[in-house]
Amino acid sequence: MSQTVAETESNVQPAYAAPDGAGRWPWHESRSWFWISVAFGLLFLTTIFLIAPKIQRQLDQQVRLRLVDAGIDLSQLELDWDYRNLRVNGYLPDGVSLDEFATILRGTSEQNSAFFAKGVRHLWLNVDDGTFFSGGTGFSSSVDDTLSVEVTSDGAVAKLSGAVQDELQRSMLVEAVLEAGVENIFDQLDVLAAPATESANERVSLLADMLRETGPTQIKRSEITMTETDLHYRITARDKQGALAIEKAASNELADFRITGGVDVLSNHSLDLNARTDGEKITLSGKVRSDAQRKRLVFAATEAVGDRNVIDQLTMAKPTSVASDAMTQVDSIAAVVSRFAPGIEGEVSLKGNELVIKADAGSEAVRQYLLSATAGARSAGLNVTENIQLQLALDESEALQAELDHLIEEVRATVVFPSGQSELSEAARQTLDKVADRIKSYTGLLIEIEGHTDDVGRANINERLSQTRANAVRAYLAQSSIDGNRLIAVGYGHRKPIEENDTAEGRQANRRVHFTVLKRPDSSNG
Repeated sequence: MSQTVAETESNVQPAYAAPDGAGRWPWHESRSWFWISVAFGLLFLTTIFLIAPKIQRQLDQQVRLRLVDAGIDLSQLELDWDYRNLRVNGYLPDGVSLDEFATILRGTSEQNSAFFAKGVRHLWLNVDDGTFFSGGTGFSSSVDDTLSVEVTSDGAVAKLSGAVQDELQRSMLVEAVLEAGVENIFDQLDVLAAPATESANERVSLLADMLRETGPTQIKRSEITMTETDLHYRITARDKQGALAIEKAASNELADFRITGGVDVLSNHSLDLNARTDGEKITLSGKVRSDAQRKRLVFAATEAVGDRNVIDQLTMAKPTSVASDAMTQVDSIAAVVSRFAPGIEGEVSLKGNELVIKADAGSEAVRQYLLSATAGARSAGLNVTENIQLQLALDESEALQAELDHLIEEVRATVVFPSGQSELSEAARQTLDKVADRIKSYTGLLIEIEGHTDDVGRANINERLSQTRANAVRAYLAQSSIDGNRLIAVGYGHRKPIEENDTAEGRQANRRVHFTVLKRPDSSNG
């Protein structure tokens, strides 16, 4: 029978043109599929062993460049790659939160992006942000979490934003706000139509319990943010009873879920803080209730004048209530302190609910720069008193401004900075020598040194970088026999571009400094 089959098969003519002209392929058809499979296998292995490492190296370089451009110090961070998946370990720089860090890597503030950082598939953070941890404790967080809710309220008006998994979770939160007695609700929650998980429902239920205690009779102001992994709240309660109710609602423990934050009590403030600047150094004095409050104030002063020019005379006081850490009030005075750039003389004090600012401003721009730091204090329920004197420049200022403007093209061409950097080039130093010669000819005038950046990166990081650039120019000019009290360094971030930021040339032009003559200081200042 096998012979019959063989004869039958040998008489079958192929239905296609044989490549060897003899009526048959040079190999059996089943073998062709074998070799095709081998070829694909070799191609796959080539991709894994040759192409994948190349892609990983490119992503690593890209991510590192993104961090450097944002002013992030990589010395305390470890980037651990698994092809297109990235795990970051280590410690974040001061003032950079987990959310800010993840946003820099994503290139967007949208937390539900499936892909981000131009090719990175998944990201895990195992870093210490220095705010909510002690010692070396780390915290793992996936930026692919689906649950992300932010609630802000002044008692009368509440705003809900972010994303929940289903309509039931959304209704739970909105009804909790209504039960608290809030009449005006701005519901901007997105419903992802994703399968609701049991753990997410537990977290939403905990948040709802807190929201029921944030009505107009209980709180003055509240900010609550929640993701799949943590909840952070900053609430100002009207009395101790309201504060304790919120703390009780926030005390429930859930597995793999971190709860941080604090409640301030309006009627229970005992803070007495002061920050004074002489144009060079900032002296901090008064009593704080925690090391976190001390760090917040010292960091704000360091932002303004550098760590070498901060005199820390703060002392520790015992908290008057476990439900009141007064971080909102500390944030309010810190916001003003961070505006005390070199050359600005002034003082800010916080006593109970009273925040008082005294300063001399050489221009309306500087005055508004200081006043812009008071918005948060007012929304936190503090009484703000401002005594910012505006002293107009005399006629000599117009002459000096004209001379500095004569150098403006050279300044813009040479006193520029690589992305994310603040070091002065040799060409920049030569131009600044010319600027110094002009300034020394007018001994009675103040000069504002404006620092600017392009729009790459987060606004707060750009503002710090622009301040660092302005400080670098001020430090160089002060070495040229110019009284440092005459030089005011102010960082404006990317708010004042001179070119469009959509080209490399435009961004380079925006990473610059500018000189503005302000006023003639008092004779006592030299």
